[in-house]
Amino acid sequence: MHRRTILFALGLVAAAGPDDARALTDEAFMCRSQDLERRVELQYVEGPDRLPCEVVYWRDFTERGEGRPVWEAQNDFGFCIERTRDLVQKLQDSGWSCRKVAPEDDEVAAIPALAPHGPDAVPSAERTKLDQALARDLRRLAQLSSAADARFEVAGAEFGDLDRDGDDDAAVVLNYLSDRPGIAQFLMAYRFDGDTFHPTAKTYLGGLGADVLTSDIERIHDGTIELLLQMRQQGDQECCPSGRHRRAYVLEDGALVELRPDS
Repeated sequence: MHRRTILFALGLVAAAGPDDARALTDEAFMCRSQDLERRVELQYVEGPDRLPCEVVYWRDFTERGEGRPVWEAQNDFGFCIERTRDLVQKLQDSGWSCRKVAPEDDEVAAIPALAPHGPDAVPSAERTKLDQALARDLRRLAQLSSAADARFEVAGAEFGDLDRDGDDDAAVVLNYLSDRPGIAQFLMAYRFDGDTFHPTAKTYLGGLGADVLTSDIERIHDGTIELLLQMRQQGDQECCPSGRHRRAYVLEDGALVELRPDS
């Protein structure tokens, strides 16, 4: 594939309408060595197969200029995943300290954009109300934690009708951080009563030594919360889990219940 082809496709975000392809970031890594910063991103064009894709590299991220594409693929998203993690591993082998970060910034985002992945836009008033509910509940959760320096961060959120009453509710993935290494993740269901969002149910997803490292909400479909989990496989480096697994949850009687493949 010619480089100008993927650069044109990824550049659609600047001029495309809401129904056109958008350039997105699947994974981002920040690597540091003393005062030096380098960044690696896996970028792709929005679509069911996430293609075309490319690996973008910032040799000096402190200047925040445009990154340099170093690999690209037209037909194999897995190739971009492998090349992203290979580059991060080479940096680590050279003495750089690398960690996975939020795609939008060089630090893990406290509250990401809450726009849904689906084609139908959620009114901004509802997004604002969910933001307000999350800010309120994150403070409460931190106060209830036994660890003095514990805090919660929003890792992702999605709107959808969880209780089938016709109103958009919300599913939220929370990161729990403390003085222990690693991050624990929880899935929370928020019901909308027409005025505000209320936390209804919570379940543990993984982290802090468990196999599951990160969880992303793909969508809410027909009342079901569909998640994509990244899991460490045998031989994986600390930075870069290669396993991917899907889970689904529904809200039943005030609890989040996991759907088994045979259900």
